[in-house]
Amino acid sequence: MEQKFPKTKIGTIEVPRMLIGTNWILGFSHRSMAQSKHIREVNNSAEAVAKQFETYLKYDINAVIGPMVGRLVSHGGDGLIEGGQANVIVEAAKLVEDKTGKEMILIPTTDLCTDDTTEGRELAKKQVAAAAAIGAKICYISFSTIDQLINLKTRTIDRLSDYTYMVREAGMIPMIGNHNYNVISISDANSYDVEAYLTPYNCEGFYMHAEVEDIYRTIHNAKHPVMTIKAMAAGRTTPLVGITFNYATIRDCDMVINGAMTADEAEEDIEIGLAAINHEPVESLKNPMRRWAMPKRLPNQENAEK
Repeated sequence: MEQKFPKTKIGTIEVPRMLIGTNWILGFSHRSMAQSKHIREVNNSAEAVAKQFETYLKYDINAVIGPMVGRLVSHGGDGLIEGGQANVIVEAAKLVEDKTGKEMILIPTTDLCTDDTTEGRELAKKQVAAAAAIGAKICYISFSTIDQLINLKTRTIDRLSDYTYMVREAGMIPMIGNHNYNVISISDANSYDVEAYLTPYNCEGFYMHAEVEDIYRTIHNAKHPVMTIKAMAAGRTTPLVGITFNYATIRDCDMVINGAMTADEAEEDIEIGLAAINHEPVESLKNPMRRWAMPKRLPNQENAEK
């Protein structure tokens, strides 16, 4: 029987300490256009994505975070006529829920119009409503939204309370994140109504705005649980090194958002994560001959004999 992944809480909601990331499902490789294209070719249907989700669910990893609803606003905050539709992540989650009977916790990355106008606030409310409509329990107010609101001079996130109120009103728990780790300490200092944070954190310093020690200090001083992203620095370090480092240096309440392209990759990453948390060896890595063994027959040889 598979070992169940340890849990933590975001507000009142219990979530696993490993969350399912979506960059290496939707095609955001942070490596090359060819790699991003390959990711999209592998995960080209809800059925393909559902296979990966099913692997996570074997270990009670049932929370997924990332883009799930078409944008109603551009990255610059302008309103878009199209958008609001659920994407393949939501469809895949529904498929695996129907198959397994287990619930998936959806945490949609939500880009909001930040125009300080009646029209702008109405558009923001529509985007929040679109997130709630897919059954989300936690709403991640995206880094691009925070980019437009943060004031580093005054150390405030201006009008954030307007948007966290919208999230609460829609029946969801608000959380925020940014590629700038200062968002965490600024939010804590102002006691904003959020229940979790998200920040890049990895042993390579990839996508981080400061030294690893600065992010470490910020995470350990945070008033709320922290989700760490880019643990493997988008493939610049191996899962053993990246995942082990993150779990070894974060708190028991904090999480790693794991990016995998296939169910097999997810299986390996989960094993490494559990080993890191439990201070145990990674059994699958103890026998390199078995790990790297070639198949007895190549696929083209088998086909040629038929």
